[in-house]
Amino acid sequence: MEIVIYIIAILLGIGGIFASPFPGPGPLIGYAGMLLIQWQLKFYSNITMWVFAGVLAFVFVLDYLLPLWFGKRFGASKAGSWGSVIGMLAGMFIIPPIGMMTGLLIGAIVGELIAGRTSKEAVKAGIGTYIGAWLTNVIKVGAAGLIFLFICAAPFGKLLQFLT
Repeated sequence: MEIVIYIIAILLGIGGIFASPFPGPGPLIGYAGMLLIQWQLKFYSNITMWVFAGVLAFVFVLDYLLPLWFGKRFGASKAGSWGSVIGMLAGMFIIPPIGMMTGLLIGAIVGELIAGRTSKEAVKAGIGTYIGAWLTNVIKVGAAGLIFLFICAAPFGKLLQFLT
């Protein structure tokens, strides 16, 4: 039964990594794998589980605030922020996740142009939003990758316990 739990947890970890570039809880999918191992096999300490829960909460907040912060830092208006969201959602259906990121950039620029900004200001705001979104994706994939490493460590840790 332990092997089945490990396989499901590893699949959840992989799913968390692949879901991370998309909006939503990518790393949380991997954390579900850690929770499964903890629930059934009690491999991790409570402190480890709470630290990862805190990291996930932080990453979740960054996922929404970092692109907005970078956009504002580069001069984006509300129209540019809404344009980036609309562009990202439209791009999700074209070529995900590349279409999402391209749509976000184009949407922010178009939103700024509609708001009456110059093309230079619109491009600057679009690039800021784009940088924030990429940085968020890097952080999410990194968190999901770390969770995956902890999931993969569980079977080897059990093996080492058995051998000693």
